[in-house]
Amino acid sequence: MTDSQSPALRERVLALRRLTSLFRLRPFDGATAQGRGHERDRRAVLTFMSTMAARGIAVAVNLALVPLALHHLGVERYGLWMTLNSVIAMLCFADLGIGNGLLNALAAANGRDDRTSAREYTSSALITLCGVALTLGIAFAVIYPAVSWASLLGIGSRQAAAEAGPAIVILGAFFLVNMPLGMVQRAYSAYQEGYWMSIWAGLGSLLGFAVFLVAVRAGANLPLLLLAVGSGTVVSSALAGVHLFGFRKPWLRPRLADATRTAAGHVLRLGLLFLTLQVAVSVAYASDNLIAASVLGLESVPQYSVPFTLFNVPAMFVTLMLAPLWPAYGEAIARRDTAWVRRTLKKSLYLSIVASGLASFALVTAGKPILAVWVGRGIEPTWALLFGLGVWLVVSSAGNAGAMLLNGANVVRFQACCAVLMAGAAVVLKIILTRWFGVAGIVWGTVIAYVTFAGVPYVMYIPRLLKSLERRVA
Repeated sequence: MTDSQSPALRERVLALRRLTSLFRLRPFDGATAQGRGHERDRRAVLTFMSTMAARGIAVAVNLALVPLALHHLGVERYGLWMTLNSVIAMLCFADLGIGNGLLNALAAANGRDDRTSAREYTSSALITLCGVALTLGIAFAVIYPAVSWASLLGIGSRQAAAEAGPAIVILGAFFLVNMPLGMVQRAYSAYQEGYWMSIWAGLGSLLGFAVFLVAVRAGANLPLLLLAVGSGTVVSSALAGVHLFGFRKPWLRPRLADATRTAAGHVLRLGLLFLTLQVAVSVAYASDNLIAASVLGLESVPQYSVPFTLFNVPAMFVTLMLAPLWPAYGEAIARRDTAWVRRTLKKSLYLSIVASGLASFALVTAGKPILAVWVGRGIEPTWALLFGLGVWLVVSSAGNAGAMLLNGANVVRFQACCAVLMAGAAVVLKIILTRWFGVAGIVWGTVIAYVTFAGVPYVMYIPRLLKSLERRVA
């Protein structure tokens, strides 16, 4: 070992020791800035690992559910199940972004050690979410009798037609109940304790699967199977709420007397900005298959969507890795710990680019044989599509690293404006480039729009944000 190599090697060894020191259950000392920084890192690592485990359980349960449900229900009734789940998934914005607004408000209150404001936020958010759920429930009760659900969903068999209405009622009820229960997950995340929610989510998946097996053995129909599967999520979320407000943080427990118009307005304003951001991003990304079908025909959709699904696996991995930093940034900024913010941003950018870059290189070079083994020879992506998906994986991962800081810093209006411009440009570019270059034009339209209206503005804005935060400290 040469003298020039020794410092570099020592630095790598120290970095490895710092990383391994985070894998522990005992918290770091929060009395110092260094200890608080280590504790944020430790909680982020625990949340990432537990989330990966919970997602693994959910994926395994879903894989096991598919053949069982398909065999028990038959093709048409199973298709009805999948269709209804897709409709419910499209209603993810119905909480008006209040959950994300609550997360930011609680993270900032945590950084100020302000328990009074935190309790006001949870109390106000719960009442607001219950009001939204009640309003949607009344609207659904009015609309439900006037709709012929079997005709709307194109159901042919008499049995499926008879089960459609009750199945919709059960899924709608679960959706409305989970809306206020969702604040439990946001509260855990705001205090950088998302690992607790992951544990409860994993238990909920296993509980739902166990009840589903009992229901299948009893010969249950579609509505009862939906009730069995959904019960796991509701029960686990309720137990998570009891654990959070009864044992972990009883001082955070929502009370009607603590709800204030000011706190509700603050959470709702933040939530509406997040809602705008979410809708714009959804329009930009969810339009891909629709554009492929309308420009090139339905047969082109799997030629794009299947390779995209392959590249989406490492993208989800990077997103799960970055997500715990959102509330950590909020708490650190409230404590004016800007050194940790700047250091963590650099690390997260480096890790996300390296991880996505390695995955991108592997999937671009080996994408064709992987797809051939996975789905057969029917899907044959062009090199332009594979390379575009690889570029998009790296660009979006780096952008997500910056977005976590902006979310934690409450810079939502800027992101929403960027997202609206990006969504409009992406749709137009994807249509034009798809006509010129086929399905590869879809991803390249997304890349060009994202870099122009999100990537470049982020690169210009984030350094100014960091300097502004440092000036406040000075």
